[in-house]
Formats: sequence, C-alpha cells, structure tokens
Amino acid sequence: LAPGARLGIVDLVQRYDIGATPLREGLSRLVSRGLIVGIGQRGFRVADISREDLLDITTMRTAVEVEAIRLAITHGDDAWEAGIVSALHQMRRHIERTGDEFREGAGDFDRLHKGFHTALLSACGSKRMLSAHSDLYDQAYRYRRVMMRSIDSGKEFVRAHQLLADRVIARDIQ
Repeated sequence: LAPGARLGIVDLVQRYDIGATPLREGLSRLVSRGLIVGIGQRGFRVADISREDLLDITTMRTAVEVEAIRLAITHGDDAWEAGIVSALHQMRRHIERTGDEFREGAGDFDRLHKGFHTALLSACGSKRMLSAHSDLYDQAYRYRRVMMRSIDSGKEFVRAHQLLADRVIARDIQ
C-alpha cells in the first residue's frame, strides 16, 4: 500500500476475510514496528517515507548488523557456512527461474532474500540482535521496493550477494 494510504477497518476486514478484533490487534503490532501510524480515534495510515527515515533505519541496521556479523564470523561453524551457501543458492535459483522479473513484493523472493541476510547473521548468538535485524529489515522493505526498480539484472544482484557471502565465509571483516 502506498505511503500515507488510509487503512479502513471495514475494507481490511473484507479484503483479508478476518474479524475486526484480530485485525485491530495486527494493526497495533504494525504501529509498534513503525510500519503504520495510528490517527487518534480515526484509524490508521501506512507510515510515510522520507530520506530522514531511511537514514535512521540504515544507521540502526548498520549498527546492529556490523556487530551481529562480527559475532557470527567469530562463532560461526561449518553448519552456519552451509546455511549461507544454501540460502544464496536458493535465491540464485529463484532468480534464474524468474529472470530479470524478480522483485521485492513477490512472496517467494521476499522470503529468500530475507533468509539470505538472516543466514549471514544467524551464528551471532543473540536472539535480540536477530530480532532487531528482522524488524529493521522489514522497516527498510518499503524503501527496498523503490530501490529495486532500478536493478535491471538478476545476475548483478546475485553477484553482489555472492561477493558478500564469500567475504563472510572467508571471515573477512574488513
């Protein structure tokens, strides 16, 4: 949904075929994650996007992910490395099957892309860091969808992720 779009309870109940109470509960959770905003007694809206918000998310992601990757590199074992290779392979195969039509917003791609980045950090040993990473990754999703419109080549996308995987597995923290 577009940034700033109104989220009407009745419309959402019909769209997702669920009751109003669980819908409100879900919306409240999304408010706490910064993905939507409550408007007093007048409902909810999709959170706006801005350069400042993207910078804030990126700053926090960097702080969390740099420490998490450092810890993962320190504590990671062969199974952790295999998880990274597997996640990259699955994402690569998906992109090969879909060609240059892969995009954020496609359920399979979203799951595989997040799975790859989570695999890189999975050996960090901190559930809270992994949770913070997941929340920040999800908050950055709206910006990634815009940014990925400019990516023309699945091969280049995979190549960039392959380089990242290679550096992490080589324990290169430079």
